[in-house]
Amino acid sequence: MRWRVAVGLGVVALLAALAAVGAESPRITVVDFGALTALIDLGQPYLLIDARIPETYRDGHLPTAINIPGYLFNHDDPIAALPDDRDRILITYCSGGHCGVADFVGERLLDRGYRHVFVYQEGVEGWRAHGQLLITKRHEDLPTISKPDFVALVQAGSPIRVTDARSAVEFQGPTIPGAVSLPLDGCRAGGDRMPPSRDMLVVVYGQSRWDARPYHLADCLLGYGYQKVRVFAGGLADWQRH
Repeated sequence: MRWRVAVGLGVVALLAALAAVGAESPRITVVDFGALTALIDLGQPYLLIDARIPETYRDGHLPTAINIPGYLFNHDDPIAALPDDRDRILITYCSGGHCGVADFVGERLLDRGYRHVFVYQEGVEGWRAHGQLLITKRHEDLPTISKPDFVALVQAGSPIRVTDARSAVEFQGPTIPGAVSLPLDGCRAGGDRMPPSRDMLVVVYGQSRWDARPYHLADCLLGYGYQKVRVFAGGLADWQRH
């Protein structure tokens, strides 16, 4: 039986779980929504694994997730998508509830020598229950902008529209300098916060890499004819990270 530990909210607990490799055997750490987002926000290299079948994955998945179906772990053949680095943070999920595939994949990852294995047991069902959106390949293919390029544009005072896709309440807290609030429900013809010109560069961001809202907002703006929309995938969390 593998060691298992459930982690709720708290970066301290997550760091402790990451450090718990040494004299003890590596173990699976079960994380909830708050711990999953905090884990991604640490800024360390990670791999988020959607263990469902490809057809279900294509219908919608968590941002940054790649698809490695659970049935690929029924044998010991190499899986090209897995990293060589056994210290990489690996997070698995499936549909949620009692699907069990994420746990199975987590166990097999430990068998393959990975040391930091996390399971988001709430899965897609829990993700949606927390009010979060999924993305598809269409969203992944939207134009993006890197942090260095974005920072350079902001510092140079370039004529861009920095657009915050988070809620109006979240916008009352820390934001990227010069940002304008435009929640997804405000993306509509004649909306008072829509960018004034369809030819200007519009950079859309959310809270972090796990936040799907900027992808959906960018998709909406493109649908209204805005030509130069870019997603800053790292969001506010990456902007604040030195």
